[in-house]
Amino acid sequence: MSQLTLWLLQTAAAAGLVLAGLLMALPKIISEKFVAFQFDKKLADVRDAQNQQIEKLKERLNHLGDRGKRSNEREYEALSDIWGQFGDTFQSTERCVTQFIEHPDFTRLTDEEIDAFLNATDFSEDQKREFKLSSDKNNLYTRTITWKNIVKAHNEIFEMRIALKKRGIFVPEDLRQIYEEAIEFCSRAEIHEVVRFRHPNTSSGHDEPIKFFEGKDVIFKCVMVATSARLLRTGTASD
Repeated sequence: MSQLTLWLLQTAAAAGLVLAGLLMALPKIISEKFVAFQFDKKLADVRDAQNQQIEKLKERLNHLGDRGKRSNEREYEALSDIWGQFGDTFQSTERCVTQFIEHPDFTRLTDEEIDAFLNATDFSEDQKREFKLSSDKNNLYTRTITWKNIVKAHNEIFEMRIALKKRGIFVPEDLRQIYEEAIEFCSRAEIHEVVRFRHPNTSSGHDEPIKFFEGKDVIFKCVMVATSARLLRTGTASD
């Protein structure tokens, strides 16, 4: 056998061994590649599912954030308006109960001076005519202004109750309760003035004005502090 033939046989044998080794290793290689492929696919699916969940969560958080922001804005707006309205109502009630009315002595005024005075008031034309014809202008003027003050307080108390019903949904329950109690406090005093105006000699509820003046500063401050705490989030009112 020649050296060339021997070398060819050895080479073929070596190649066969290498090929046999490759064939034997191929299933393992294919298996490992398949496992790696499946793992990567599952990992990609998990990541995709997680990303979708994250996006949904972000969307929900943004939605809740927008709702919370709008809710806070509506609460601030409603409570600011209610506080302003309450201040006017409380002042009208105080004026109604005080009944401190200043006016000139109409018996000393000329007709021209009376006309000038009446033109500076908000009296209706009928009220002006009635006033000019009255034999007791001082008393009529006092009663007219007294009744106008009572009506103004009554109407503002009524409107305040309506405002609390309409916009109370944006006001925390504990704060709304404080307002309702304060309005009831004003209402009792106003009702007494109505009774006293129509029945001057009655003694019914004669202590209501005293209760009002004794408690008005405390009531007003209580509402003011609670409202300020909520608007400014100072921590006094419950969040």
